[in-house]
Amino acid sequence: MKSTTFLFTLLLLVFASQLVAAQSPYLMVSGDKIEVNITRKATKAELLELKKELLDKHQIQVDFTALGFDKKGRLESIAMSVKAPNGNSGTCQTNRVRGKRGAFFMVDNTPGAKTRFSIGAGKKR
Repeated sequence: MKSTTFLFTLLLLVFASQLVAAQSPYLMVSGDKIEVNITRKATKAELLELKKELLDKHQIQVDFTALGFDKKGRLESIAMSVKAPNGNSGTCQTNRVRGKRGAFFMVDNTPGAKTRFSIGAGKKR
């Protein structure tokens, strides 16, 4: 019984770690809707991985034209451009990334979606 419980726990941990590693914490995908919310906690490595994931899996091109970090490695400023496969594109920038107020964008390819693309900086609406 103990070995079965141990094996089940081990498999669960391996599966859970794969889920976490599979997607950026700044990316939320729901059907045909993709949302990205970049916060102060984002590291340069995470942003570069997010950029790669968005291009490889969703054909969304993101270019970080400026990134600023404080002495502790926390994101302070960001400027980016986004080009979605549905033809929409935009840019945003902020010099005051605070907590959850950073940069965000949304691409929604859901049939009949009211808003197909949104991008901005500051408080996500």
